[in-house]
Amino acid sequence: MLKGAKSYNEHVDRFVMYWLGNDIVVDLIRSKRIHFGDLGLLLLLIQQMDPNTGRANITPAALADHIGRDPVQARRMIAVLLRHQLIARWKDPQTGQRCFLIHPYIASVGGPQRRGYLWKQFSEAIDGRHIHPVPGDLELA
Repeated sequence: MLKGAKSYNEHVDRFVMYWLGNDIVVDLIRSKRIHFGDLGLLLLLIQQMDPNTGRANITPAALADHIGRDPVQARRMIAVLLRHQLIARWKDPQTGQRCFLIHPYIASVGGPQRRGYLWKQFSEAIDGRHIHPVPGDLELA
């Protein structure tokens, strides 16, 4: 084992599935509608996914900090991922907490029942039912 590497058992609780048979992202890159920096942001969001809820509870400001980009650049990258429906912004109706949802056919957690729930939640967010309608939703405050 590499120095500093953790054992398999230490990572089991942080497991997220990435769907290999899906060409959504590859097609977007090939057609130059998203760039590799956008893909890097998507991978960071997948890394931030909660293994129980499937939500990425990270702020746009923290995303900008993680990727070492200017906050304006990070907002643009988020907007690209939103426009192509790779991610959605979701506001929990009970707590008011905002988070990112990743397209469940790109990455998800849990079994078939959980994935079905994530798809329903993602679809509702895309339809705008749980997206915060204020333009400041992507502000880095």
